[in-house]
Amino acid sequence: MNRLTIFNISETAIKTHKLLKLDLNPYLLENKAYFQKRIISRNSAKFREAIFKIYNQLCPICGESLHNGEKVELHHIKPVKEGGA
Repeated sequence: MNRLTIFNISETAIKTHKLLKLDLNPYLLENKAYFQKRIISRNSAKFREAIFKIYNQLCPICGESLHNGEKVELHHIKPVKEGGA
């Protein structure tokens, strides 16, 4: 049996993106830091979104919301190099 789901467009989250500074050139050394920071920011946003989706917005250990101001990658997660899983 096929199920149809109706989505309410007003409940859809709006994603905004930072605009690229068009007066900067990624090939000039003085602008390199800006573009590196932009790449790191974009990748960390994708990581946070994936973690929120996997854990249903809640910490799997304490059950607290992941939207509590802490960095997602450090919320009860111990890196492998420090003996974590």
